[in-house]
Amino acid sequence: MKLSKLLEMPYLHSGEYDPDRPRRMSGSARERETKFLFSIQNVEFRMVNDGLAVLGFVHEPNDRVQSYRVVFHLSFKHQLTISKFPNDINPNDVIQINSVVADADYRSSDLCATVYEHLVRAGYVLMSDESQFTPAVHLWHKLIRRNNFPVYVVDVDNGFVSKDGQPIRYDGKNIKFEDIWTSGDDLSGMYKILVMKQ
Repeated sequence: MKLSKLLEMPYLHSGEYDPDRPRRMSGSARERETKFLFSIQNVEFRMVNDGLAVLGFVHEPNDRVQSYRVVFHLSFKHQLTISKFPNDINPNDVIQINSVVADADYRSSDLCATVYEHLVRAGYVLMSDESQFTPAVHLWHKLIRRNNFPVYVVDVDNGFVSKDGQPIRYDGKNIKFEDIWTSGDDLSGMYKILVMKQ
């Protein structure tokens, strides 16, 4: 397999194939293994008990059991990429995106942005992955335009602050595109993380 194909593979989250993603869940398992967050557009979003994923459920009645289809899966990293946080941020409140997968009819940046904002509203500090490709560019720019919460750019090596010790707030224009977003053969923009917090 060519190296370029290997580099692309982790970021192809079409939802068509993901062996780790649950497809269905019974009503009893859903109640036992997840905690309700909110509902929107006929999708009920719930946090998995271990705190490592948010699942979106759509009820699909079945003759024998109450069945729920999992149409949205937002997974978080087991270990955070950075460890340097300002004093006002408790690392226990930080969750870092690992991947987002949604069924085709629920694949909307509006829906994903709403989930991100709900998590921040609930008190979490939300961090992106350290590599951002086209779908992530659209999603984070949408979050900035909605302007419900500030978005900061974090360097993996330096943490939350610039060289002069100040947080770097991103407005969608104040930092060069190639300095943040992963692009091109040289993967420029790698190791930059976007952070949304209250």
